[in-house]
Amino acid sequence: MLGNATQQTYTGKNLCNGVNTDYYLGTNTQVAGRLTNNSGLIVSVDGTSNYTVSTTGSQTRYRVACIDTTLEYNATTTGYNGQNKDGTSNSITIDTTGHSYLLVNATDLSKIQVEKGSSATSYEPYTRTEKQVQVLTFLKMLM
Repeated sequence: MLGNATQQTYTGKNLCNGVNTDYYLGTNTQVAGRLTNNSGLIVSVDGTSNYTVSTTGSQTRYRVACIDTTLEYNATTTGYNGQNKDGTSNSITIDTTGHSYLLVNATDLSKIQVEKGSSATSYEPYTRTEKQVQVLTFLKMLM
C-alpha cells in the first residue's frame, strides 16, 4: 500500500516561532505563569547550553527565564536565571543548564529571535518547511 505523509522540518538559527501561548513572567522573573491575554511563549532547550534572546526593536515588556515544565492555564511555576529588560532592545543570554524550557514574555513576539549560544546575531525569521513524502506500507493479510 502506498500513501502520503507530511514531514515538517525546522531550519535556521531562530528557534522562536513568534506564536503567543499566553505565558508571562512577573517583574522579578521568579514567578512564571500562563493566563489568557498575556504575550509570551516557551521554547524547548537542551538544558546544557546558553541561549541568547534578541529583539529587532524596543519592547515595553521584555522578560526571559528558564522553567522546567509546560503550564496549563491559570497555573504558575518558578522562573530560574531570569532577566527583566523591559523598555529595551538589549539581548539577553541565559544559562539553561538543568532546565527544559526558555520562557519569553515580550510585547511583540514577532520581533524575537532565540538562538543557541552566547551572542546575538543578525535577525533571521523562524522557518519551517513541509514536504510530502511517500510512505510504503506492507500489510500482512490473515486468512
